[in-house]
Amino acid sequence: NSRSLSGNITAILAAFPSQQIAAVIDSYAATLQKRADRDVFFLNTQGIVQLVQRYRNGIRGRMRSCVQELVRHYIEVEQHFQSGHYDKCVSQLREKFKEEGMACVVSKIFSHLSVTKKNQLIIKLIDHLCGHEPGITDELSSILNALTILNKAENAKVALRARQVLISAHQPPFALRHNQMESIFLSAIDIYSHEFEPNVLNKLILSETSIFDVLHQFFYHSNVVVRRAALEVYVRRAYISYEMVSLQHSVLGSSAERHSVESLHSRSSTASRDASIPCAVYHFILPSSHPSIVANTSTASASSAQTPSIAVMSETSEENQIVFFGNYRVGLIAAFNTAEQMETHFDELIDILRQSEEEIAVDNQWQQSVGGDVSTSPPNRQRSGSLLVPRERTQSLSFQALIEDVEPIYIVNIAIKSDGSEDAVLTKRFQQFCQTRRADLEKQSIRRVTFIVCDKYRFPRYFTFRFRSGYVEDTIYRHLEPALAFQLEINRLRNYDLEAIPTASQKMHLYLGKAKVMAPGQQVTDFRFFVRTIIRHSDLITKEASYEFLQNEGERLLLEAMDELEVAFTHSLAPKTDCNHIFLNFVPKVTMDPTKIAENVRNMVMRYGPRLWKLRVLQAEIRMIIRSTPTSKCTPFRLLLANESGYYLDMHLYKEVLDPVSGAMKFEAWAGTGKPGPLHDLTISTPYMTKDYLQLKRFQAQSNGTTYIYDFPDMFQAALVKHWEEYLECRPECEMPAQVMQCMELVLDPTNPSRMIEMKRVHGENDCGMCAWRMTLFTPEYPDGRDIVVIGNDITHLLGVFGPKEDQVFQKASERARAMGVPRIYLSANSGARIGLAEEVKGHFQVCWFDDTNPDKGFKYLYLTPEQYKRVADSVKVELLVTEDGETRYRITDIIGQGEGLGVENLKYAGMIAGESSQAYNEIVTITMVTCRAIGIGSYLARLSQRVIQIDNSHIILTGAGALNKLLGREVYTSNNQLGGIQIMYANGVSHTTAQDDLEGVSTILKWLSYMPCQRGAPLPMIESLDPIDREVVFTPTSSPYDPRWLLQGRENPQGVWEDGFFDRGSWQEILSGWALTVVAGRARLGGIPVGVIAVETRTIELIIPADPANLDSETKVVSQAGQVWFPDSAYKTAQAIEDFAREDLPLFIFANWRGFSGGMKDMYDQVVKFGAYI
Repeated sequence: NSRSLSGNITAILAAFPSQQIAAVIDSYAATLQKRADRDVFFLNTQGIVQLVQRYRNGIRGRMRSCVQELVRHYIEVEQHFQSGHYDKCVSQLREKFKEEGMACVVSKIFSHLSVTKKNQLIIKLIDHLCGHEPGITDELSSILNALTILNKAENAKVALRARQVLISAHQPPFALRHNQMESIFLSAIDIYSHEFEPNVLNKLILSETSIFDVLHQFFYHSNVVVRRAALEVYVRRAYISYEMVSLQHSVLGSSAERHSVESLHSRSSTASRDASIPCAVYHFILPSSHPSIVANTSTASASSAQTPSIAVMSETSEENQIVFFGNYRVGLIAAFNTAEQMETHFDELIDILRQSEEEIAVDNQWQQSVGGDVSTSPPNRQRSGSLLVPRERTQSLSFQALIEDVEPIYIVNIAIKSDGSEDAVLTKRFQQFCQTRRADLEKQSIRRVTFIVCDKYRFPRYFTFRFRSGYVEDTIYRHLEPALAFQLEINRLRNYDLEAIPTASQKMHLYLGKAKVMAPGQQVTDFRFFVRTIIRHSDLITKEASYEFLQNEGERLLLEAMDELEVAFTHSLAPKTDCNHIFLNFVPKVTMDPTKIAENVRNMVMRYGPRLWKLRVLQAEIRMIIRSTPTSKCTPFRLLLANESGYYLDMHLYKEVLDPVSGAMKFEAWAGTGKPGPLHDLTISTPYMTKDYLQLKRFQAQSNGTTYIYDFPDMFQAALVKHWEEYLECRPECEMPAQVMQCMELVLDPTNPSRMIEMKRVHGENDCGMCAWRMTLFTPEYPDGRDIVVIGNDITHLLGVFGPKEDQVFQKASERARAMGVPRIYLSANSGARIGLAEEVKGHFQVCWFDDTNPDKGFKYLYLTPEQYKRVADSVKVELLVTEDGETRYRITDIIGQGEGLGVENLKYAGMIAGESSQAYNEIVTITMVTCRAIGIGSYLARLSQRVIQIDNSHIILTGAGALNKLLGREVYTSNNQLGGIQIMYANGVSHTTAQDDLEGVSTILKWLSYMPCQRGAPLPMIESLDPIDREVVFTPTSSPYDPRWLLQGRENPQGVWEDGFFDRGSWQEILSGWALTVVAGRARLGGIPVGVIAVETRTIELIIPADPANLDSETKVVSQAGQVWFPDSAYKTAQAIEDFAREDLPLFIFANWRGFSGGMKDMYDQVVKFGAYI
């Protein structure tokens, strides 16, 4: 048996006999009577049993499980490094695996350090699994989904590969779909009369699935009737949103004569493909939203000198209906085996196209089709500049005569079997063909020629050559069916030079837009991705189905769009993109309430918010055709979304209406959705605007991990509205004021820089890196308003450094806050004091070396030549030197520079604002929020204001990691977060609390302010308490250790019953909770009155002292601190809290439960007496 097994080890049908082996072992074990014998037997056969278990699914199953296990190990390690910067992840790892020990943490970190090599292995494993297995199992699918969740840059390639595999897995196999489509075609044909069964073919035309990657294969089917059916399905599917007037089949062949419909029916279904080439001629009318109609309308109304549109007036209805021949098109499609065959029959093709006009009469059949539905009726009304042809005259005019003076209307679609050539070869060949026949094409009024290259197993490739561009390829429409392009509204991207990006899904159309520059040589600053897709479905009738369709299809397409963007971010220009845009066009008519769109979409956007933000998708547009009831008229609606600031989703709902003056469709704000949006009253064809100056600034700030300074006032307003909503949840009788905030910018008086004035000015007009505002907040505690002064760094201005002008703005704004007695809020995002360079000197000075051949020996002095000195004489002080060779040199002794704020004066002003901050803390409430970073003087300003909120991704440092590494002579620190991130500053008490993002940080500021008086010395901000004042304090402290917060805020006991604490329920706000854990401090309300609280931790806690990376011998130390004891850190925390509450004028509650101070040698050395004395 072993020999036969080894001989068949790779055979597909020969399975490993795992079950038989297991059965033999079990049957023998059953014969053993004694337990000891069985135990010995199982011990001896344990290796065989484990081997059998591993190979229970055969050799391939074992291989698959091994590979999947390797991928699982990768995920298990890498998922721990996704929650933030590296140092934060390591800190979380240590906390999570505290019980398992440091060896477990070290192994995961060691594995993560080789993430680049692991990525290469995992990608190869995924490719092997998916390339050699018939399909993706549920188990593998869940593993791939877990890989796609990895969001860090180092895992991007693996996540991308997993996402690509999952996208392709959703598409059924080509062979299966080909066979399904073939059976549909064959079942649609009556084999005796060769007639079609239209209902069967309509399934293909209205199918939700992609069919264009399969359909073109049937252009070359052995059955000629199937070929004709395939051409017709293609045309009707591609032109599903157009008014199809007629479609007639014809045949190209050896004879030049035109074949009638009857002769087509008489042909054998098995005719040779080369002998007869089916083609189809179709007439259609453009829908109202087509860009050509808008262009014609604006042209006609712009100048009477333009060629007027020609129309036919129908007298068959009460209201005259008019058909504009400028909206009328005639198309032809034919499929050839080779380009040479196409060239042979091209003249015959044009003849058939032009002959078709004689057979189409201008009658009511298509005139009345114009007035039917929303997609065509509005633009076909009378408009200025049109030449109306009375009905009786049309009978005496030929179709040719009616249109000969109008723009070209003939469209030629040529399908050709692929010969494997690349795009560059094909476009060159097609362009050469068009240019050779250019004169002929223009003479025959050919509007465009589209070559459809039919590749097996993939979507066809499209190459379009237009009349307006001299039959040069329109590369924007490369690989896009032009009939569908108007629904993608490509013309609205005309402010951008577009580059089509290949996509895995043919439904998705992705473009990289580069804003058009105004002058040659001008630098492009606006790059963005545009994702555009058309959503098709059979028309839905019931309300439930429509709503479900909107949710399911919309969400699925949004996910696909994000997947394609993930793939596109490998493009070299992707890092420069911002304000990326998604456009979804729902073609079918949906029955629903228009106001429900916004609610549904908001929930969807919130669900995928972080991923959209990561992909910089800041704008989106959804177009839908909606009817309120199944019988009511359809109206196109558009929902526009924008999230440019990063914290507020701006949504505007419009409906499309006809402008009676211009005849163009325009946006009209939907009543009941608040203030009209920015597109109200503009035409539908309004192009997307390029990024303005403010958005460039936003992108710069957001790239640094913070919010643009001029967006903070709006952020305060958004946080205040949320604060009101939370307050009103429990107090429905109250009402939010119509205006929750007023804001005036504080700027230095241009005529008197020593004076600060209030003014309203355009955002971004600041000329220095510091901004300030006086804000009046209408809060639940102060509905009549309270003032605060907000000061912040503009990180987009020289990275937010402090120069003399910045310091003056800070100083004057802080002085104003002290004069008013109101809280001063500082938003810190800076790079410390400015270190200036005299640029004009930098480009001219020379160096006198000790040894010209060896600069490492150093230099004697810096100097200028006489010519150089003349240019920069005002910026330097020099000594005149004459060298031994007689050369005149000016030795530089001092560099002054032309610009302000280049030298030590920056330090002088930094000291000034440090003193101001210290004084402000003593007189008023001071709060600092550190977003992005605080460096040097910025760190001291934060500490001097005492109350610090630190955003998770920010750091507070004095010297950067790079500079310290140079000082130490080796790579010790990996990032600035390692030096001053929240794991350091929150743990040492510099930061009072942390926030996940800027909006949460601003919300925390408002919560803190709600406990503090509006001015120093003013009454406390009392609110009506929801808890009865005479209630019992239900929670009772136990003799055993307990959480002191239960005493303060209450708790839910093990039985699920709420036990009230000392203070009002929900009012407790803890501070300094990361530092000195044996003391608990915070603010709360008692009967609606704000108070400060200090309590004692009764449990033993662990103090973790991190190792010093600069000292290789140091180790992390864990020190136990007993409860109810003051240690040096907790004594300092107590004193700090008392100081803060005193300056906030808050009553202070101390729940004294101490046994005393810790007096051991270590604590005495760590200054417990000093900090205890502070109390």
